[in-house]
Amino acid sequence: MFTKVFFQYECPARLIVNGTQGLFYSDERYNTLSMKNIEHIAFGVHMVALTFALLNIIVADWKGIAWIRGMVPTLPRKTMRHLHNHIWLGLGLLVFSGAVLFCYHQTVLLVSFAFYAKIACVSMVSVNGIFINRHMQVASEQSFASLPKARQRALVMSGIVSCVGWFGALALAGFLLPE
Repeated sequence: MFTKVFFQYECPARLIVNGTQGLFYSDERYNTLSMKNIEHIAFGVHMVALTFALLNIIVADWKGIAWIRGMVPTLPRKTMRHLHNHIWLGLGLLVFSGAVLFCYHQTVLLVSFAFYAKIACVSMVSVNGIFINRHMQVASEQSFASLPKARQRALVMSGIVSCVGWFGALALAGFLLPE
């Protein structure tokens, strides 16, 4: 016999997830199946957001490298703005779905060095994204060679920080859970 189940799951961030009609049904036993459904949905969103963000990062970095190497004099402002917005959307979805996943594995994650290193990588990417947002218009107005050396170094370092942050977080994900 199946009955509608309303459940609440609270994590330290006070995230409360309520079952809604038609989505989560269970028998009279403890509602672990429904909790797993939410975890699986969050993991699916996490993987889709990661793929979406990485594809946009690859395109943006490819265009940025072409600009740095002098293969193109400037980059189209509208295209770079769209890529940057898509990367922020992907990062936002990753943070949200990661917070939901954290609620399910917090006891394991809070004692994991890899978790704290991944949080540092995500923070690094976020701060770097703000830097890129403030300096993105330069690539649509001037060639890389025409910039002062200090500005060139700052932009190259930003690209390196971006690569280390994104791919570091991706690599550390493999060490988060023992499963």
